[in-house]
Amino acid sequence: MLQVSTDSPCYNNPAVLKETSEAGLFSESVKNTLQSEGILYLGQLCTLSEGKLSKFPDIGRKRLTEIKNVLEKNNLCLGVECAVPFCTIYDIRNFFCIDNPSTQPDIYAEIALPSTLVNGLKKDFVISSIQGTCQKAFDIAVRTESVDVQQLNTLLFHEGIDIDTQQSPLGKLEQFRILLKCSSDLSLVLADTDRLQRIADEISGVTLYPALKFILEPT
Repeated sequence: MLQVSTDSPCYNNPAVLKETSEAGLFSESVKNTLQSEGILYLGQLCTLSEGKLSKFPDIGRKRLTEIKNVLEKNNLCLGVECAVPFCTIYDIRNFFCIDNPSTQPDIYAEIALPSTLVNGLKKDFVISSIQGTCQKAFDIAVRTESVDVQQLNTLLFHEGIDIDTQQSPLGKLEQFRILLKCSSDLSLVLADTDRLQRIADEISGVTLYPALKFILEPT
């Protein structure tokens, strides 16, 4: 079965994307059991039957009732037929036919760069250069689910930005607030705005300094 039936309460229900570790959703004992069994999202939980859940360690009648009550509060249910296991949040979105929201959330990166790097340059040139580099870095970080500095700079290099490993010098910093766009093919994007903003927060002037230095410095 490639997609859930349109008659299912789980159809186009964004609650399937909720993480089972979300604070206040389950008791600690239930949450720990689900996490240990690799059930990270409610959408994965919905594909299990009562019988299969009952075989999990420490899931007795009381905790099974707790799980069913949580699903019911979110207009979800157990026993949704699915032919293949979900490996990523993209699989869950596709299977349950979650629509992309009509409006895109605003995601910003706060970039700090040394004044010596941007002095004498036109403001619109600086902004557009930072915007382009930040957007590439953001797309890479979302796709790879990592903001590892070395990996990010390596991938930026493959995007055509020649960089070195020099660190940001000390001195007065200028702050830039850059609006980032969420690519429509990144279905994770519109499912977890908080997570996206955390990724954007990790993209800093220090992280991107080698790439931005190469772009902004006169040759």
